Amino acid sequence: MGWARHLLALSVVVGMTGCNLVDEEKRSLPCPNFLLLAHAERMTKFSEGPGRDITDVDFSTKITNFLGSCDHTKSGIEAELFVEIAVQRGPANRSRKASFEYFIAIPQFHPAPAGKKILPITVKFKENKNRLVYRDRIYLEIPLGHKDIAANYDVYLGFQLTGKQLKFNRRRPAR
Repeated sequence: MGWARHLLALSVVVGMTGCNLVDEEKRSLPCPNFLLLAHAERMTKFSEGPGRDITDVDFSTKITNFLGSCDHTKSGIEAELFVEIAVQRGPANRSRKASFEYFIAIPQFHPAPAGKKILPITVKFKENKNRLVYRDRIYLEIPLGHKDIAANYDVYLGFQLTGKQLKFNRRRPAR
């Protein structure tokens, strides 16, 4: 399952618990702001065709938890993030597989490649199981200049959505 992804010059998302620092002097240094992007925290994939009711759902996903830590280094920030994604098989799913992508983005680095990393995922549902939790662990390095302050950087996590999927999410109430 992608349980040890190494991403350079990027960061991760949401719910970082704070910095794990050994040096007392660095203990008060903040981590970047880790955020879950609104309307991109879930995704529903429908089967091909015009239908968009419950019987047409191939699978759905939702980022249910993320937790991480960061350390300040001479060259910037080293972060480790644990991400949990709930995946549910829909009635239209015959393959017992789900393929999707999620991303980690730092707007301050856009449009450079370090500004966004897309992570492709494929999961398989076991026999007689229609739900699973995918867990990912990501290591990141965020390069910062000597005078840069980590708290001035935002790091976003979300699913890589099509325009139709984003529109669908915006019409649905948050849950």
